[in-house]
Amino acid sequence: MGWKLVIGVLWVGMTAFAEEIKTIGKGAFGAIDQPLQVVVTNKTQWAELWAKHSADKLPKPEPPEIDFNKNTVILVSAGRKTTGGYTIEITDVRRSKDKTEIVVTSKGPKEGALTIQALTAPFHIVEVARIEGPFTFSKP
Repeated sequence: MGWKLVIGVLWVGMTAFAEEIKTIGKGAFGAIDQPLQVVVTNKTQWAELWAKHSADKLPKPEPPEIDFNKNTVILVSAGRKTTGGYTIEITDVRRSKDKTEIVVTSKGPKEGALTIQALTAPFHIVEVARIEGPFTFSKP
C-alpha cells in the first residue's frame, strides 16, 4: 500500500505544476506559407503576426485580446504543404529558473494514406503565462 501512496503523491506533484496552454487557434489552413516559430510579447508584434496569419480571411478578424503583462503568445507554423495530413502542435512549455523550452510536435501523413489534395498550412497558436528570459523550441 505504501508504494501506491508514493506514486499518487508523485503524480499529483507532477500535474500540479503542469503549464496551462490555452489554444487560440489551430488548424490546417493558416496564411503563413513558411515554417515559423514565434514568441510574441507585446501588442504590436501580436497585431503584425495576426495580420499575416489571417491575411486570407474576409472579413479580416481582429486579433484576440491578450494581457501581455501576464501572458505570452506562441505561434508555430509548418509552412505550406501540397496535401493534407500534416499537423503541428505546441505540446508542452517547460520552465526552469534560467530558460523556457517550448516543445513542438509535427506529423505528416502516413505513407500511402489518402489525403486532401489541396494546399495547406498547419498552425497552432497558444497563450501561456508570460515568458521571461531566453527560450528554445524543441521536438519531443
